[in-house]
Amino acid sequence: MLTTFLGVVLLLPYLALAITLFVFYCQLSQPGPNRYGPNPYAPQPGAAPPAPSQPPPTQRTSTQHHDQTQQERETLDLLEKLAALHAQGVLTDAEFERKKAELLQEK
Repeated sequence: MLTTFLGVVLLLPYLALAITLFVFYCQLSQPGPNRYGPNPYAPQPGAAPPAPSQPPPTQRTSTQHHDQTQQERETLDLLEKLAALHAQGVLTDAEFERKKAELLQEK
């Protein structure tokens, strides 16, 4: 019984110190400058508010992706055919460039 009482009495200052430190470290700091200077994370007076974040881009569905890739394939096929006709001399340089610009602009 005496050893239990002595143990509590001897541990009581350490328990009080632990509670004091816990309370001290859990308190909010004072706003404004302190001995280390102004808070770098505090909003500056007169500064513009932060810009709102951009909304996330919309997700494409698989059918939209499939349609786009199909359209890209068709455009590439037409460009290859035009290049072949240009290489054979059927299309002039101006005609080839005009048709290529039209195809790429449709996309």
